[in-house]
Amino acid sequence: MRIKDLFLKLTNPKAYQAGMELITELKKDAADAQKVKALIDQGAALRLTDPESGTDAPMLAVLKDRADLLQLMIDKKIDLNRRYASVNAIFGNVSANTLLDWSIASRHACAKMLIECGADINQQRPGNYTFLMETSYMSYNKDSLALAHLMIARGATVWERDDKGMTALHHAARGGHDGLVKALLDKDAELINMVDKNDETPLMTLFKHPYVADTNYQPHLDLEKDLAKVAVLLIARGADLTVRNKQGKTALDLAQANNHNEIAVMIEAGIAAQIKKTPKGPQP
Repeated sequence: MRIKDLFLKLTNPKAYQAGMELITELKKDAADAQKVKALIDQGAALRLTDPESGTDAPMLAVLKDRADLLQLMIDKKIDLNRRYASVNAIFGNVSANTLLDWSIASRHACAKMLIECGADINQQRPGNYTFLMETSYMSYNKDSLALAHLMIARGATVWERDDKGMTALHHAARGGHDGLVKALLDKDAELINMVDKNDETPLMTLFKHPYVADTNYQPHLDLEKDLAKVAVLLIARGADLTVRNKQGKTALDLAQANNHNEIAVMIEAGIAAQIKKTPKGPQP
């Protein structure tokens, strides 16, 4: 037992007992919301740690993706940005996760609530991999896409780079959703030609799509058309088509190498249009 929990047990046994009952209820597969509310109203200690799992009440609500129960605790002004020692290898053995860390990837109802209630969406994370980058990368998932748009609306920084030098726009481009790419460019147009550590622009990372067989991909099943829409948008917004990565490849080279023939044709047309617009030097 933690020293703080032992101290609470000795000094406020009612809060301790209600807190332990709350943890027991929250660990059930279908926790009773009315019982949870009653215990919270009785003054249950919300930060009491379960001696078996090391989790507390807010964490248990998130792990069950019970946004309704989490809201009851948020109403009691819990610290939304409290960092917990990692208790599960699934989360990468990071030493200090927050509730948003545990919810952002797959517990979308809780993630949405945390963001809407003021959780820090720009908090420092391992590898400088922001929450916006994660949801942008997974934007083929409709819930992740919605979270990305919500974070942009809530002021998420869009110009941060992860440890590979990639911005949220790089991740959104290969996520294949043109609406999100547009939202990011509307926030900061200069993102369009930022290069990662492999000297690749967002257009060039388009061909590294993270597609998996996911039923949440239903809103846009035709992958090639989705990527083509992103390519058209990036080219129209001024993507530099002459950039070469560290392997000496351009966006056109990468499109052709990955058999994205339709996109290759678009890039060729974009190159021709850019050449046409280039002012000619003085005639001899």
